[in-house]
Amino acid sequence: MIILIITSVIFILLGLICPQIKTINGFIGYKTYRAMKNQRNWEFAQKYSGKLMLYFGATSAIYTVLAYLFPMLYIGESLYFVVLTLYMAFLIYKTETALKKIEQEGNDYKDF
Repeated sequence: MIILIITSVIFILLGLICPQIKTINGFIGYKTYRAMKNQRNWEFAQKYSGKLMLYFGATSAIYTVLAYLFPMLYIGESLYFVVLTLYMAFLIYKTETALKKIEQEGNDYKDF
């Protein structure tokens, strides 16, 4: 159960921190080739992935509280890590797809 709490807190913190990261760096933030390609992509990727991380962290925290209150809802760490892995794949897919769309169509990232 402690793993669920820790991952929830980490995702919530990253969701709050990432949108504040203004300069391209190799230390913290959503870092892929496309995100680090230019400043515009970087800012969009931090804001977009930050929203997704905040959402996942919040839903994970809600699930953790419910699983604590109602133990029959607890799926175990193994299945939770499967869900976490799928979520990370989803986060990367959604962010990269949005970045690609912005690059191809020349949209302003504020439209997302």
